Amino acid sequence: MAKSGKKSADKPEEKVEATETNKTWLFIVGAVAAAILVGGIVYWRASSDGGMTAGGEKKDPDQAALMTPGPLEDISLGKVDAPNTIVEYASMTCPHCAQFQKVVLPELQKKYIDTGQARLILREFPLDG
Repeated sequence: MAKSGKKSADKPEEKVEATETNKTWLFIVGAVAAAILVGGIVYWRASSDGGMTAGGEKKDPDQAALMTPGPLEDISLGKVDAPNTIVEYASMTCPHCAQFQKVVLPELQKKYIDTGQARLILREFPLDG
C-alpha cells in the first residue's frame, strides 16, 4: 500500500510539469505564428505601391487604360462630348447592380446625363459563367 500512495503522490507533479511544458510550446508556436503573420504583412505592404509614387504622393490611374473597352460591347447613355464620363462595371446577375439600375440610375440620368453634364458607359463584368 505504501507503493501505491507514493505513485499517486508523484503523478500530480508529472501532470503539472506536462501542463507547463504544453503551455510553453503553445506560447512558442503562437509567437512564431504571430511573427510570420507580421512579417508577411510588412512584406506585402512594402511590395505593393498602393497607387503611390516613390515620394509618397498618390498617382492617378492611366486614363487611356481605363477608357479602353473590354471584350464585350459597351453600352452608353449621354453625349459623347460630355465633360464627365462615368464608367460602370456591372453584372447582369448581381443583385447590387440591379439595385443601382432601379434606384440610382434614374436619378443620375435625370440630373446629369439628360442635362449633358455626364456620359455613362456600362461595361459588362460577368460574375457567373
